[in-house]
Amino acid sequence: MAYDFETLRPREGMGAEKWEITRTTDGWHPLGVMPFSVADMEFSTAPEILESLQRVLDLGILGYTTVYDEYRDAVAGWMKQRHGYEIDGDWIVPTYGVVSALYSAVRAFTEEGESVIIQTPVYPPFRRAVEQNGRTVVDCPLREENGRWEMDFEALERAAARPETRLAILCSPHNPVGRVWTEEELRRYGEICQKHGVLVVADEIHNDLVFAPNVHTMYASLGKAFEKNCILCTSPSKTFNLAGLTTSNIIVPDGTLRRAFAAQYHLDAGEYISAMGVPACIAAYTKGEPWLEELLQVLRGNMEYVRNFFEEKFPSVSVPLPEGTYLMWADFSAMGLTEEGLNRFLADEALFFVNDGRSFGPGGVLHRRINVACPHAALQEALKRVDEAAERLGIRR
Repeated sequence: MAYDFETLRPREGMGAEKWEITRTTDGWHPLGVMPFSVADMEFSTAPEILESLQRVLDLGILGYTTVYDEYRDAVAGWMKQRHGYEIDGDWIVPTYGVVSALYSAVRAFTEEGESVIIQTPVYPPFRRAVEQNGRTVVDCPLREENGRWEMDFEALERAAARPETRLAILCSPHNPVGRVWTEEELRRYGEICQKHGVLVVADEIHNDLVFAPNVHTMYASLGKAFEKNCILCTSPSKTFNLAGLTTSNIIVPDGTLRRAFAAQYHLDAGEYISAMGVPACIAAYTKGEPWLEELLQVLRGNMEYVRNFFEEKFPSVSVPLPEGTYLMWADFSAMGLTEEGLNRFLADEALFFVNDGRSFGPGGVLHRRINVACPHAALQEALKRVDEAAERLGIRR
């Protein structure tokens, strides 16, 4: 491979969220033990991106930064090249992140007491963006059928038909279950929302992390009616490991919606964007594709390794291959452990630090989310500890 996906760079003491919040019940995790939780990668980003950042540092000025044509052209070019969707650069509203955009969208397009649809288990900030703004969550849980998660369209229809429902937050591809929704599924979802006057905010932050033969369909690309009733949340952050540069590209095709969203976001967060995030975004979308193609191979290999490990060593644990993202959704419910017992086994004994599924809402009980975006050797070492801990504790497999 042309790029380095094998070197582990421990991040203790660097303020890295994933490393700082990971603890055993007795204190900090041992030095060098890598966590598999928060959704960023343990890979150095593409050197082409680092070179663009170095040029900014060499200039020596990190002043106020605003949107400029090269940024808009890079985002538009990537969406057309990678996803076959042609956008106007003026449709883009840059934000400090997708999560902040979700909060602003809830405030811009709903009133206190009105309702917002989510589909659990789902990324926890979806719920927080609704409830912390004084709105009401209407949950349309996904249904698991033979290890595959599906939308419940009957529940969605009922939820959308409620007169107080104004907004729906769509996770596409889905975090944590790893589904890449088909065009047919997205079309049916959108038609229900349009029928009942429900605006769709589509979180597509993982849209580049999709494994063949699955294909990501950008929600707005389904047709003019879909374009006029949506806000697309995109970013290079997950794809290129740039989350700390806080730069996201919110695509709002409809002018009225765009002006309303931009006005609310500027009230919430101000008008400037990251002096480092913008050049990183441009470099990612104009020079980063070869790195991404290699990354997808590495991620797929890691996913297959995790699945095969659990099939062989813990056949009661279901860990299906995701269609997209670098997150695996593992079901430990057949092992006979309590939540507390499962946490003791994985974190305290195996030093295998993953996300507790309960934080993702209904459907997350006795599930754990595993982030496999890391050097393969680190994954091997971690799963070896899981196997040894189960043997030591006599845990039923």
